[in-house]
Amino acid sequence: MHRFWFVTIVLQGTLAYGAELLDMQAPRFVSAGSQAEVQRLCGIDRPIDACTRFIDFALTATCDGADDQWMMSASARILPLVVVLAPDAMTHEYVHISDMRQSASKYLHKLDGTRYSTKDRCEDAASREIAGFASHLKKFAQASNAMRHPGGGRGR
Repeated sequence: MHRFWFVTIVLQGTLAYGAELLDMQAPRFVSAGSQAEVQRLCGIDRPIDACTRFIDFALTATCDGADDQWMMSASARILPLVVVLAPDAMTHEYVHISDMRQSASKYLHKLDGTRYSTKDRCEDAASREIAGFASHLKKFAQASNAMRHPGGGRGR
């Protein structure tokens, strides 16, 4: 039990990295009472011990500048929800959250400071990124699952 809390505290501390652009909020937790409940909440049809879903998120992208020197400023907020049946699966779920933090931070750093020749081009790009943010998060989650579950399994 002590190991679990230590890992939780250490990993939550690492979630603040890159906080200037990404606000990865502390996860919310749901303790599933049965395998059927964890499968229903996770949207999966096979036995798993836990899953992480990113239930609330937003990308903010604005443009500042003048004449032909416009620059995008981007930041995001992401709220993870961890559904857990077996408490020993928590460390694994924090690894997925860390993967998402790293992918989202890299994406935001790429967007932030991108230069455009006109205000319209910058604002069009900002609008496209905001509209496509959910799709990017889905790809980041899929990449984490592929890396952490190389046999094609999703979840622990």
